[in-house]
Amino acid sequence: MNEDTNPGNQAAIAGLYAALAKAQGEFHAVAKNRSVQIRMKEGGTYKFEYADLEQLISCTRPALAKPRLAVVQVIADNQLRTRLLHADGGSVSSLMKLPVMGQDPKAFGAAISYMRRYSYSALLCLAADDDLDEDGQGTGDVETKKPAPRPTAGPTPTKDDPLGERNEQELASQGEINWAKAKIGKLDADAGLALLAKHGIQGLDKGVSKAAFLALKADLLKA
Repeated sequence: MNEDTNPGNQAAIAGLYAALAKAQGEFHAVAKNRSVQIRMKEGGTYKFEYADLEQLISCTRPALAKPRLAVVQVIADNQLRTRLLHADGGSVSSLMKLPVMGQDPKAFGAAISYMRRYSYSALLCLAADDDLDEDGQGTGDVETKKPAPRPTAGPTPTKDDPLGERNEQELASQGEINWAKAKIGKLDADAGLALLAKHGIQGLDKGVSKAAFLALKADLLKA
């Protein structure tokens, strides 16, 4: 989080923090009103529950308005800036770079919604989705718990490349990328983004290693 400060507005920043503390004490409990089934590489699924952006806003806006606070989100230069503003002039902001999603407007819109939700909840310190401990057990009331995270698949060995080192350096072809985009486009937005994050892929148009593509492909074939 980056503070918007200058030598003359320290009092305004202090006033903003005081107002935020007051508002946080009046936030309504955030109920998780959405869920998505995530397929695991080793088989099976788990249900990930979260609160959507509309739910977050409805649970916080009335309390923010009382001490004259407001949240503004602006997209520019492929970045999302979320700002918490106080009527006396203080503000704090967070800046998040949006993933590269190519020319698919649906995928781009899903990425924006995803990032807006996480940025909003982080700025206001909200628990808006299932939290997992180191054993993979959720702390919320969910029907199915997420298994412990597994290491990303390593290099894929072949007959000519026993250690799989070539796949680590080689990039996936455009045809393979197009195939992955088509498959991900058929998934729920959060499920698709979760799969990309699982394999360390920031965006399908930024150069994906062959190894990462093969690991992603294995999951997509099960989806």
